[in-house]
Amino acid sequence: MKKTLFAIAITSTTTLSLATEFKTGDITLEIDYLTYNTKKEINIIGRTSKGIELKVKDHVTNCTEDKIIEIIEKSIEQRTINSTTYYFIGYRIGCAGGIDPLTVKYFAYSKGTKYSLRGEEKIITPNSSFGGENPPIESTNLKNKPALREYMTQHWKKIQIRKYD
Repeated sequence: MKKTLFAIAITSTTTLSLATEFKTGDITLEIDYLTYNTKKEINIIGRTSKGIELKVKDHVTNCTEDKIIEIIEKSIEQRTINSTTYYFIGYRIGCAGGIDPLTVKYFAYSKGTKYSLRGEEKIITPNSSFGGENPPIESTNLKNKPALREYMTQHWKKIQIRKYD
C-alpha cells in the first residue's frame, strides 16, 4: 500500500520535500525526497515491529540538467528465501537531460545487512532499446548468498526496464 504525503517547505536552502510511505508485509518504508539548490536527496527508513530494519541515504549533485531519484515501486517487497526474511527496494538515480539511462540501485536487507546490485537501466521506446547492456555489479556479501543472488539477478531483469510509449 502506498500513501503520499506532500510537505512543501520553501526556505533559503530547501525548495521542496515530498514524503511517501509504502507498506509491504511487516515493514513500512518512509521515503523522503528533498530538493536543494544544488542537489536532490532521498532518505529511506524501513521500520518493522522490531525497530529500524534498513536505512538508505543517497543524492545527486553537480548536475546542470535534471536531478532524478525515483523509487521503482515494483521492486518493493518482503520475501523469505531459505528461511531468511529479506526486504527489497530499488530506485533509479542520476542526472539527465532527456531519455538517458540512469543508474539503478537494488537492495535487499536482512537483520541489518545490505545486499546490492548496481547497474544501468534499460530504456525501451517504440522504435528502439538501449542501455543496460552490462550485467549489474554485485556487492561482495551478495556473492556469498547464492539463493538470494539468483532471486535478485532474475528480478533485476524486470526492475531495470523503463518503457516509453
